[in-house]
Amino acid sequence: MMNQEAQRRSLETKAGNSSPLEGSAADKKLIEAVKDICTVLVRAVSATKIFPPGHDSITQLRNGVFGRLRKFLDDHGELELDIKQGSFLYLDETVYQEDNALRSLPYFFHKDGMQKLTFMKGLTGEEFSDFLDVVRNVSFLPVEVGDIVDALWQRDFEHIRYLSPDEFIEAKLSGNQDLPREFDIKKEALYEGAIEFTAEDAEDIFRRSMELCRKDPMESGEAGGLFAPLTEGDVQALEDRLGAERREPVEKEFPEMMFEVLNLEDRPEDFAQILASLEKRLYHLTLKLDFTQAVRFLNRMGEVAGLSSTAAPWKIDELEKFYGAVRARFPLDKIREKATEQRVPNSRTFFEYLKFVGPEALPLAADLFERVRETEFRTDAQPYLEDMAREVPQSLIDLAGPDRPEFAKTLIAVLGQKPDAATIPNLLKFIATGRKDVKIEAVRALGKFPDASAQESMSALLEDPDEELRIEVLKAITVTAGGEPARRLIGIASAKSFRRKTSWEKEAVLKALARSRTDEACDVLLKLIKRWSLFGKAKVLETSICAIQALAAMATPAAVAALKGQARRRPNILRMEIRAALKQMVLVQGYDQRRPA
Repeated sequence: MMNQEAQRRSLETKAGNSSPLEGSAADKKLIEAVKDICTVLVRAVSATKIFPPGHDSITQLRNGVFGRLRKFLDDHGELELDIKQGSFLYLDETVYQEDNALRSLPYFFHKDGMQKLTFMKGLTGEEFSDFLDVVRNVSFLPVEVGDIVDALWQRDFEHIRYLSPDEFIEAKLSGNQDLPREFDIKKEALYEGAIEFTAEDAEDIFRRSMELCRKDPMESGEAGGLFAPLTEGDVQALEDRLGAERREPVEKEFPEMMFEVLNLEDRPEDFAQILASLEKRLYHLTLKLDFTQAVRFLNRMGEVAGLSSTAAPWKIDELEKFYGAVRARFPLDKIREKATEQRVPNSRTFFEYLKFVGPEALPLAADLFERVRETEFRTDAQPYLEDMAREVPQSLIDLAGPDRPEFAKTLIAVLGQKPDAATIPNLLKFIATGRKDVKIEAVRALGKFPDASAQESMSALLEDPDEELRIEVLKAITVTAGGEPARRLIGIASAKSFRRKTSWEKEAVLKALARSRTDEACDVLLKLIKRWSLFGKAKVLETSICAIQALAAMATPAAVAALKGQARRRPNILRMEIRAALKQMVLVQGYDQRRPA
């Protein structure tokens, strides 16, 4: 079988010495073929989740994608797709893109750790059909339960392979053994409330089991384990499953039936009525805080739109009206009240749904973020806030008032991830109007901005009356030769009032000045050491020691020379500090005390 590298070399040979990645006709044709396969594959997967098994639409789409895939495999040996969060890649080229996680097949594979998916020569129609069924079945499970990698591992397809990192596989492997298809339980029988099981049924199962063993012989122990009587735990598990199916058949089956009807309906007025019914259903799901079902609901609507885009374009307009009605009717106040009283069951799908609703849901997100203290809730909110910060940054900033400090601090962290000049005024607003802890977060974020305007704004904060804020500014500020921050720091350190500052602020000022690594800064620090006298006050001694530590942090040749020179002249109390600083520089910077600087 040829892997991607082998296929690449084969194409280069056919096209001459030029690389296909440079635009050869052979490569373009190959990429287009894979794009076509991926597009039809996505449609086939969507159809399997909308129509019942055996439906003509499913049969046609499955045959269509398998025909294309088999021809490709016959010509090239294998098809290996690289899987990213929102796309399939082939030969480093994007062959399918869908960024909406609600309906993205690449995301469906990627979320469980799959990095590559390979179809190999010899793939049969039955094997491919089984593969689509596995995808369908896993897609119906809740996001936190369904695992496509584990499901494929259990089936162990002969001509379908995948790559998933060990940390994903080791966490998800299980020893469950699937029962043969002959033992499948029919859902429609479950919904009748009881299953009649007679002695004749038991005899028939035993007879068919023996026939199965004769067709596919196995060890006696293995056969005995497969057909052994149910344990008490097995019986209880089955009863629990039956009870759940009996309680919620409408919850699961009604929407599925309505989605199928939507695809088959060709009368606009009836199509609109069905959508109105589904809109009410979705409204009640949100009132129950069942956002896992609500997101799955929207996902299915996206599949309907995908299948209708070419066959019935008029349905797209109706679906857009449906989406508009859902957003307009979103019960913000009721959800706020209910989510305050009880925990949102799945915060990740909750924020996915809020993203669908749009900026109108931001006040709800901000209120709940402030009230709900759970780490998981706030972690799940992060991607949503990042998306909203890109789309409507000002709306987020307007919500981050003094009454929402936790929301404000998280928003500041989000804004600080991608520094740009437009963000600087917003961070300065937080510094001007926020609480102290919010101001400090804004200062730390502003310190990451390389713009000169950001650093100048930071240096202006060195005059703030709050010492704690000034120290945070000194830790975060970027000090360069000739810049405004360096000029201000030299002025502060040279003033007579400097010695009256606390030791924490003096240390922060002088270490910030040392980061400029200029001769002028070195001279200022040296003067502070020379000011010490035997009869000086404790504040003067404290200042001198801070200056010694700053010169050690600067570690330039001029700083080393200054320290060595003072080591011979200063009194014993400072001489000990200087020698300790030089020794530390030897350990950290590699300077040799014995050599002249």
